[in-house]
Amino acid sequence: MSRYAKASQTIEDLKDKIEGSGGIREVIYSNGKVINDLSKICVDFENVEPFGTEDSYDHLSGLECMEGYEMVGDGESAFPILWCCGGGDWEFPLVFVLYIGQKGELRGYIPKDGNVYNYKEKAAYGNNDSDPSWYDDPDDPLFQFDADKLRADVAHRIVVTK
Repeated sequence: MSRYAKASQTIEDLKDKIEGSGGIREVIYSNGKVINDLSKICVDFENVEPFGTEDSYDHLSGLECMEGYEMVGDGESAFPILWCCGGGDWEFPLVFVLYIGQKGELRGYIPKDGNVYNYKEKAAYGNNDSDPSWYDDPDDPLFQFDADKLRADVAHRIVVTK
């Protein structure tokens, strides 16, 4: 099922909305739409950072090329997103985006393709007794993000409305 982004938005528009709402953490914990969007996967946002900052999760395999704000799509179908990563202390973090929805509200989306979480349980790794541990084998393919697939998932799932 598609999600919808507002047309003719810029990275500055998205920055203004996020900063005007108190920042990423405040958006995640206080915005009902974003909370609902991100609740599709069981994950705690105790630790959350945008990509491209000093404290971001740039060390995670496959995400070295990720920046925070980015335009997705081409021409009139382009829209701004903010790449973020988050999870609880006991969880392996996952990637999500914030964007401006079709009615001008902030929305969140957790891409499936290229992301790292337990797809069967719809939960971040670390929430289930049967989950593999990154500490035991950080090279396990289950813990390898794919930035190209993440971008393609977001571009395919979120559609700009005119």
